[in-house]
Amino acid sequence: MTQSPENRPIIAVDIDDVIYPLVPSLIEYLDTQHKVRLSEHDFIEYDLRKVWAGGPVEAARIFEGYKENSGVHIAPIRGTKEALHALSKYYDVIIMTSRDISNQDRTSSWITHHFPEIFKDVHLLGNKQDSQTYREKAEVCKELGVYCLIDDNLRHILETNAVGIKTILFGDYPWNQIDKLPEGVTRVKDWQGVLKELDGTGK
Repeated sequence: MTQSPENRPIIAVDIDDVIYPLVPSLIEYLDTQHKVRLSEHDFIEYDLRKVWAGGPVEAARIFEGYKENSGVHIAPIRGTKEALHALSKYYDVIIMTSRDISNQDRTSSWITHHFPEIFKDVHLLGNKQDSQTYREKAEVCKELGVYCLIDDNLRHILETNAVGIKTILFGDYPWNQIDKLPEGVTRVKDWQGVLKELDGTGK
């Protein structure tokens, strides 16, 4: 598929547990720093405050400690670099995350280190829990004319699908289970699945 630079389709990619292994690295941090053993299966909800036995206040404090200890030493999810490099030949690939703007420097450093020259733009939209202001991904995807959203968050996927945008639900995670996906939503387990869904050549 040949596209001129000004009309290439846009793919919006989430960060956490799509390209950045947040839950696995958080589990490792909790084990090494707090001697607490959790597994991915404990994260039925994607929020440490709802998983942590010590309560939401302590969980928030611990998560801040995790963020301070995270950095470029955390490698991307397997297969991400190769897949995004392949897709960037045919699409304009952007980041669209619900991370708060306070995480901008940390986010930019990690992206620049691991994905130089891949992403055309980075959108930190914020979220209800941590941000004074935030925007929904479905709204921003529609505004930007995004062709496809790749995300592990079921709510974002369903809302974006509802406004007529192609969506790929990334990962078979405890927090994104549903009895039946609506038409137009495809679940993939890894980045090879993403390439297959997008035909690996932008088609």
